[in-house]
Amino acid sequence: KKINNGITTKISNTHINIRFGRLEQLAEASKGSMVVLPANEFFDDECINDKSSALGAYVNQKFTNQTELIKGIIAAGLNGRAHNEVEKEAGVCQKSFGVGVGVFVSNPLSSNQPILFVSVTTKRAGEGLRAEMSYIFEAVKEIGRVAVDHRIDSIYVPVLGSGHGGLRKEVALFGMLLAVCDTVTKPGGHHIKYFNIVVFQNNERDKPTISKAVSKRLLRIATGMYSK
Repeated sequence: KKINNGITTKISNTHINIRFGRLEQLAEASKGSMVVLPANEFFDDECINDKSSALGAYVNQKFTNQTELIKGIIAAGLNGRAHNEVEKEAGVCQKSFGVGVGVFVSNPLSSNQPILFVSVTTKRAGEGLRAEMSYIFEAVKEIGRVAVDHRIDSIYVPVLGSGHGGLRKEVALFGMLLAVCDTVTKPGGHHIKYFNIVVFQNNERDKPTISKAVSKRLLRIATGMYSK
């Protein structure tokens, strides 16, 4: 069905919505709604200062001139976490926390918007920065786990892995839809009511990065595979 700024369908107890617009404008600022922002396995993203990325656009609008404070909050959330030393670049080793790892912040800098920073890309010497379909599944699994633990009813997340991760946008969206369906159809005590995937569209005059026709088709195929 059509909804404001997008399309929706319901599977199990969850409305899966594809919304077209900007994450920082569409996300609800409430304790029961969580924004998910992509990071790399090192959580040292330079993207936080890149206003053309989902992470950078959101942080720079919501926390203007406070990016260093946000970086400190993320670093504190990683303190004591398991990690491995990997060769990020030739001759440069750094702590990797792996993919599908999340840092949940319930009220960053006193805001009313819970945020989950989740790793969805890797970087290795000779390979560069990249994402794979399996990383998307790990990230969505972490999103679901955090939502259950913190009784989150609504989630807003950009299309993961399609930016610096290098996945084709349509492939990344389809992977996310499959991962979301797989997560919300598993038995559990708490159900996510609304899972909003935001396809970037700068404004109403511009075309979205994934067409509405393709998004609708992918949503139908993915949810059809999990419908009884």
